[in-house]
Amino acid sequence: MENENEETTPFAFADEIFSYADRLWITIAYFVGLSIFLVVLVVWFAFDQPKLGGWDILIFGFGLLIVIYFPIALWNGIRLVLPLRRWADEYFDFAFVVKFELFPARGATPTDRILNKLGEVYPEVVRLTERTPKAIQRRVGIRKTPQVLWDLVIDLDYPRLLRVPFIHRHWGTPTYLLVKHFDEASPLTLQALQQLGAGLDRDLRWQRGLDIYRIFLVASAGFAPDTVEAVRAESVPHLSEYSVELVEETPRGYALPIKD
Repeated sequence: MENENEETTPFAFADEIFSYADRLWITIAYFVGLSIFLVVLVVWFAFDQPKLGGWDILIFGFGLLIVIYFPIALWNGIRLVLPLRRWADEYFDFAFVVKFELFPARGATPTDRILNKLGEVYPEVVRLTERTPKAIQRRVGIRKTPQVLWDLVIDLDYPRLLRVPFIHRHWGTPTYLLVKHFDEASPLTLQALQQLGAGLDRDLRWQRGLDIYRIFLVASAGFAPDTVEAVRAESVPHLSEYSVELVEETPRGYALPIKD
C-alpha cells in the first residue's frame, strides 16, 4: 500500500493548525500589550502629560519594544489569516466525503435521497426546504424549452422577501445547484456526458445573470473509467467550467469516484 501524502493526511492538517495556534497566542499577547500602551498614552495626554515619577521611562521603553516588534507581529498576523480559506476548503472536502460515503442516504425515491444528502452537506438546502420550498424544483429545465431536464434545480439565492419566481428567474441573479440522475443499466459513458454538456450550453445561451454553483451527476450503475478521468482532468466540453461531482449509487448510499 502506498503511503499517503503527508500534506494531505488529517494528522498533518491537525499538526499544522496546532503550530499556527502557538503563533496565534504570541500575536494576540502583542496586540493586547499594544492596546494597553495606547490606552495609557491616551490617558496621559488627556491629563495634560503629567510627570509620572520615573514611570515614564519604563512606559516609553515598553512602547519602543512594541514599535520594534510591530513588523513581526503584523507579518505573523498575515500568515495566520492567509491559510484560513485553505483550511476551510480542506475541512469541507473531508467532511463532504465523510457525509456522502459513510452515512446512509435517507428517502423513498432517488431524488429524495440525494436531496436529503445535499441537505446534510449544505445547510442552506435545509433552510430552503423548510422556508422557501419553491426554490427547489423537480424535473424541470433551466429555460422554457430545455435541452436538459434536471431532477433537481435548487436556487441557493432565492429571494426571501419579494418572491416573484418569474422575475427572479429571468431578471434576477439565481445561483443553481443542479442534480441529474441517470438510471441506465450500464455505466455512464463519456459520450453521454458530452451530450449533457452541449445541452446545458444551449440552455444557458440566452440566460443572463445566472450562476451555477455545482452540478451533481448521480448514476445508478456508476461511471465508465474514461468518464471519471475526463471529469477529474476537467476536459469535458461545456462542463469543465463548472464544479462537477460524480455520485455513484451503492447499496448503502453513495460513492464519489472522483475523490478515490
